[in-house]
Amino acid sequence: MLIVDHIGETLKEYRLLCGRYFPEARPTCGSNRLRVHDHYMHNAGDEEPVPIYRYRCNRRGCRQIFTVLPDLFEPGQSIPTATQEKAVFQYAATVSTCSQAAETAGVSASTVWRWVDRAAGMAAQWVAYMQTWLHSLHPGSHVAVAVNETLRPRWLGRRLRLVDKVTRLLLLERLPGLVTECRREAKVIMQRLPGTAVLAELPSTCLGCCWRVLPRLIGSGGT
Repeated sequence: MLIVDHIGETLKEYRLLCGRYFPEARPTCGSNRLRVHDHYMHNAGDEEPVPIYRYRCNRRGCRQIFTVLPDLFEPGQSIPTATQEKAVFQYAATVSTCSQAAETAGVSASTVWRWVDRAAGMAAQWVAYMQTWLHSLHPGSHVAVAVNETLRPRWLGRRLRLVDKVTRLLLLERLPGLVTECRREAKVIMQRLPGTAVLAELPSTCLGCCWRVLPRLIGSGGT
């Protein structure tokens, strides 16, 4: 079993905290009778690998082992989310080509395009999630998302002719600002309702919030 938790804002901070971190309880049985089982080294892109710890539940009848992955990574991904995010949003803002972003990230251009395509394919849903959640906090309000139309000719200049794909990229480019607004509202909720489980510690990256926090916000009504 794999769970993702917030253990530091950066890889450097995670390295300092991971040896002292302990889960509060096993997610399925709720037991807090846990001990470190072992650890393995996880690739961290162009940085030194980081240890990922596995824990065993000592509760009689459970005895299960589970892994805790820091939210600096997405499950199944060896490159830190922050590295992916930088490449994705540089490309979405037309600051870099796939090849240029790939060189900076230390991966292939096809890998960057896969990251971009994956995120762009979810952009409309993520925007809808955030609009719905913000509207639930402030009924009667309307959260408009104005895409940067000055980028459309640049995409056409790059021979990206599919209208739907360009629209998804324009929405993707707007995500960081909308996530920032949601973070601001989430912090207000956490201050008002300490220990709000669904929010807990927000991932430090925009994509981390989009992949994992937004569905929980919608599913829980933001509490």
